Amino acid sequence: MVRTILAAGNMITAFILAILTIIFLGLNYPPAVSASLRWARSAKDVITGTGLNPSYNVWLEFLLEDRQLVFIGFTIIMRMLLALVTYTGMRIRDRVRGYD
Repeated sequence: MVRTILAAGNMITAFILAILTIIFLGLNYPPAVSASLRWARSAKDVITGTGLNPSYNVWLEFLLEDRQLVFIGFTIIMRMLLALVTYTGMRIRDRVRGYD
């Protein structure tokens, strides 16, 4: 139960950090957000241009948005950063307690 709560907290924290990062970049570095949107657009073209059956591809084209891909990308980056911070914090805590 505790692991489930921690995992959900990690995901929610990653979502919030991703939103804050996109807002920060949008306000201070608009070319970075524009470049990530261009990357997402090209990634969508690659995903939808794979020659899938049209009955599947139409749903990908309809449901897959550039903004969604950018948000997913930033969320994945934030989850990686959270994992690094958590791992470092746990290692420091273990050294302080003498478990190492």
